[in-house]
Amino acid sequence: MKSKTNLNLFVFCLIIGLFLTWNILGSDNFNSANLNWISSYDLKSDYLAYKFFINDKWRFPLGLNPNYGEITNSIVFSGAVPIFSFIVKTFKFLLPENYHFFSFWIIICISLQLFFSIKIFNLFSKDYKISVICGLFLITIPFFYYRLSIHLSLGAHWIIIGYLYYELKKNTKRENSKIILILLSSLIHFYLTIMLLLMRFIFEFNEYFKGKKLNEIFKENSVLLVLLFSLMYVSGYFVLPSTDTLGYGFGIYKANFLTLFDPIPNGSLQIWSMFIPDIKNNTGEHEGFSYIGLGGIILLIFLIYYCTNHLNLVLKNKKYIYLIILFLILSLSNNIGFGNKEIISVNLPNILYAPLSVIRASGRFIWIVSYLIIIFSLIALIKYKLKKRYFLTILLIQLIDTSYLFKSDLFENQKKENFLIENYKLFQENEYNRLITTYPTDNSSIFYKVANLLMSKDFQSTNMFRLGRYDRSELSNNRNLLNKELNYQIIDFNSLYFIENHDHLRHLKFKFQKSDHGFFNTNDSIWFLAPKKKNLMDTNDIKKFESIKFFKTKTKQKKQIIFKDQDGLLGLGWSHGSYGKGIDTNGAWTEGNESFLIFENKIDNIEKIIIEVTKVMSSKSKPLKVDVYINSELVDQFNLFDEKQNIELRVNKILKNGLNEIKFHTKNPIRPVSRLESVDGRLLGFKIINISFI
Repeated sequence: MKSKTNLNLFVFCLIIGLFLTWNILGSDNFNSANLNWISSYDLKSDYLAYKFFINDKWRFPLGLNPNYGEITNSIVFSGAVPIFSFIVKTFKFLLPENYHFFSFWIIICISLQLFFSIKIFNLFSKDYKISVICGLFLITIPFFYYRLSIHLSLGAHWIIIGYLYYELKKNTKRENSKIILILLSSLIHFYLTIMLLLMRFIFEFNEYFKGKKLNEIFKENSVLLVLLFSLMYVSGYFVLPSTDTLGYGFGIYKANFLTLFDPIPNGSLQIWSMFIPDIKNNTGEHEGFSYIGLGGIILLIFLIYYCTNHLNLVLKNKKYIYLIILFLILSLSNNIGFGNKEIISVNLPNILYAPLSVIRASGRFIWIVSYLIIIFSLIALIKYKLKKRYFLTILLIQLIDTSYLFKSDLFENQKKENFLIENYKLFQENEYNRLITTYPTDNSSIFYKVANLLMSKDFQSTNMFRLGRYDRSELSNNRNLLNKELNYQIIDFNSLYFIENHDHLRHLKFKFQKSDHGFFNTNDSIWFLAPKKKNLMDTNDIKKFESIKFFKTKTKQKKQIIFKDQDGLLGLGWSHGSYGKGIDTNGAWTEGNESFLIFENKIDNIEKIIIEVTKVMSSKSKPLKVDVYINSELVDQFNLFDEKQNIELRVNKILKNGLNEIKFHTKNPIRPVSRLESVDGRLLGFKIINISFI
């Protein structure tokens, strides 16, 4: 009888899930092969991770996905719902072409969210209709849909609610169910696993203080940990170095103190309230978006009233108070924002910052707090034995306030950057099995612009990607290898090269202008190099290519170094910005062993070039060794130390009239991560900010 009731309930929840998904996506986007609604940055990257994974052969660990990014990585470090990606890859031969499970996953998330919510309230209410009304409230939560629209896998909030259900349920079978949910969470998204493990820790911590013995707790959890780590190993969690599990962003990607009342995520086009105005907040706090709706705010006010009048009852449930305190602290981080102000900021020592950086987007932990507030508010109302009309009234207020949910552009209302391919014959010929950028990184400026091309064509691999975690040192090595290949005019004829910035464009023109390779410029200001396709360049392409100018020297001239400068003189082998603490963002760093300057000399009397160095990545025991070549001729050698200094090059009678190339060969570059000053895996040498011609 009970199983039949559960089946009927699930069918009801599935119908609601189908309706809401159809409404959110629109009828045209409901089918499993339509990609039109996959428009946001993150959804595109998740789809591409999924696509390259299912089209690849099986490897071990099973989640390995090296063709996406051309670095060691796993499907578990994407938002492509690993468990469904595994299933699709297994049964791909039975599925239609271009099949994806994304719309189906939304149905599952909404349906199970409703299912477990109703189950929770049914524990406290004898009136099944009230349980259903309260359950429906939990599928009107704005931050649930907001997260679904940008991170599909993190839309699995049902796994949080399911865990709370089995914790609230008093029977002997609940323990196995909780273990299954924790294991399942690792095959959806690791942030969910961390949340469940922390919840479990708090609950076990509470049991210990109630008299439960430590050896008993250890015995009960040892099986879980063995199963969890085994599953994580098989699925590919441990393919990265331990330092690459750390991430920059803790204290930035956090929740604002007012997040429960703020209806617009920072930087978003989505508006989640008909009545509540936007509360301006700080950069990165969109990750902690947790608006609970006007109905949720009413529930919060009631909960505060209830707790003040039933303090003894509240204190009997200390474990949930501990839970709220822990997750609230983690979500707010060490930099507490109140609106657009930062009211508290605490510098964390590296020994504490390092483990916390694993959960760099800690703002997501506010979800637990929000759900506990709403769930216990509704339970309190049930205990007051209110009539159904009061529950319906609060639900109606919530629905009116969050009516954005009923618009069918939730997933399409994102910033779109599509690469224009229609006018390029070479894309239609499917000659290229590899699409790459000249500067592979996890946040390429080109990636999202060419994502549609990657999605629509069956490339075998790409070095463009976006992942939660990856091998940063391997990525840096790949950049350095590619720089060397391009400098020595080694071209993969099966690859289409997208040119990342004007520095690279300038260098590639210098190297390949007399070759038979084609250079093309799109209306999006994107340049790409097509091997052996110079014959396809039309008059406009040739004109644009010829318009690429090189920096021209002047006497007594001082040139500020700006990365990606159209009028600059940087070539390949330079880096900019930072990943973590300790690296400045102005000027330009040498990256790898070889870095180049390209310029056009029109003067006969330049005697020296002075390069202003502001920082050096040298070790304490030995200096940074740099050989300097001008037009392939060794002209000087330097030992640089970790202090401001200048490189002075005597160039009288060495520079030629016309184009010149300076190469810095850095013999012993250093990764900042090796000095424990950041998680930056780049091979850095020295940083320059100015060049003077005298």
